[in-house]
Amino acid sequence: MAKIMWQCKPNLDPAETGSGSRIRSGRTLRLSSARRFVVGLVALASITGCGAQNYAQPATPCAAPNQADALADQLLRLINLERTLADLGPLSWDDELAKVSQAYACRMIEGEFFGHVDPETQAAPNHRLTLAGYEFVVMGENLAQGQTTAAEVLDSWLASPAHRDNLMSPDWTHIGIGVRTDDDGTLHWVLEFADPA
Repeated sequence: MAKIMWQCKPNLDPAETGSGSRIRSGRTLRLSSARRFVVGLVALASITGCGAQNYAQPATPCAAPNQADALADQLLRLINLERTLADLGPLSWDDELAKVSQAYACRMIEGEFFGHVDPETQAAPNHRLTLAGYEFVVMGENLAQGQTTAAEVLDSWLASPAHRDNLMSPDWTHIGIGVRTDDDGTLHWVLEFADPA
């Protein structure tokens, strides 16, 4: 796969961004040979503008798998079973947290990264919830990719002390689950936990 790097110095009005101009530099994309030519032509054609809406970024398609709702429901039931066994209260489903989870799963797929902080925007989980207008006292996030069942992803998290602590924290009361797939069929899992304000 080829790597394409470019620099973009958009002409942003500080009043619009709230914190002055930001410079995007050194962004790397991994492209198949079939996309390199097209991206090169699009990049060449758009060299003059260079704003967020003016540059080509081939995206890896993000989609909800056919069983996305069933996987999220099953995972919620399994998490609440584990919490009940640990004498903790169950987590309640939260549609707003689910929307943030689903959007972030797609963001990671389309941006071709995996991590709690978006490398392009530097937005951490708490920032994403705040940007979505979600008010919370405390929040947490678990991520996974590649597991094919709710039981498999839960087992992975339970085997990791930090992820287990999130699952078993008494601090949260609500959860949102996002399950999305990339163009290879790999599942990407995002859990947002919160105690709403």
